[in-house]
Amino acid sequence: MDTDLLIEAFTKATEHVLKTMAFLEPKPLPVKTKYDKALSGDVSAIIGMTSPKKNLSLAITFSKEAALKMHASMLGEELDEVTPDVGDAVGELTNIICGQARKTLSENGMDMDASIPMVIIGKNLSIHPMGATSMVLPFSIDGKSLFVEISVEK
Repeated sequence: MDTDLLIEAFTKATEHVLKTMAFLEPKPLPVKTKYDKALSGDVSAIIGMTSPKKNLSLAITFSKEAALKMHASMLGEELDEVTPDVGDAVGELTNIICGQARKTLSENGMDMDASIPMVIIGKNLSIHPMGATSMVLPFSIDGKSLFVEISVEK
């Protein structure tokens, strides 16, 4: 699986969707390999993606502050705590980002199917993609953290 293509597709999709849907300017930071299983943020949406060649999982995970900022920017509602509505917004953005990235991947010969996002809210939670290598694409939104985590089946 072309790691550079995955990074490019998900970086561009994340930037585009956050700019157009949430009116935010995410700043991409250097990509990292992930060795632990802890989700990097407090509000996460996870989508499984499959193809005949490889399977992967996508987790888009926001810090509490970034999730609240995104929700306020999209819906004009300032909140102090993460609510189910904030989780729904994270899930919807993740679904749209996944769709945009899948379009780019398909244009480059990598067709993938995707599941419905599952939203997880909480601190210090972990996922365990079995037999997968993970990479993290971190972003900063006005100093608040957003992470796109891609785990590719070995």
